[in-house]
Amino acid sequence: MASFREQMQQLADSISRTRTERKTFVAKNRKSRQKMAVEVSQQRETTKRELATKSRTLAKSLSDFNRNNQKSVARTLKDTRQGRLTMTRSMKHLLREEISKNTRNVARLLRQSNSDRKRNQRLRMREGSLTMQRVKKQVQRIRTATNRMTRSLSNDRYEARQIWNRLQLGTSASRTAGRAAESHAELPPSNSSRSPVLLAPTTPLSMSGLAIPPSPF
Repeated sequence: MASFREQMQQLADSISRTRTERKTFVAKNRKSRQKMAVEVSQQRETTKRELATKSRTLAKSLSDFNRNNQKSVARTLKDTRQGRLTMTRSMKHLLREEISKNTRNVARLLRQSNSDRKRNQRLRMREGSLTMQRVKKQVQRIRTATNRMTRSLSNDRYEARQIWNRLQLGTSASRTAGRAAESHAELPPSNSSRSPVLLAPTTPLSMSGLAIPPSPF
């Protein structure tokens, strides 16, 4: 077993050898390290430039997108507003046409109703005039017939009065003849041949059923 001094010597030799190797390695790889540092720096700068370029590209793309989006939105809003205005004008035009059409229809219906009312009024007036004429003609016919019947009744009453007067005169004459016959029968008969004597009936002329007609008016 090695002593402590030997172990310490071995450790020192190992450390010295390691340092030497390190120095040799560092001296050997200094150029590679410098080259790698340059490459890393260049790569870093390249990455920075690329990132900056990408950032500017993205910013520009975002700006273009925003600008295009704003233009698209503005155009869409303009088209929508224009479409709404066009639709509104079309609806207003259609509404004015409908109002004008309804106004014309109402005016035509009113004129037609007024014409029908005037026509019906003229028909009613014509019918009323014809009815009045018919009534007047009927009244005139009734008056004519009434006057004719009145004259006929007056003539009949006059003739009845005349017949009654003649009957009254005939009755008085028959009574006078009857009285003369009675007085002749009471005389004494003469020697001459008798002649038949006509005796008047003792009863007066019966006038039953014959009323005295009223006096003519």
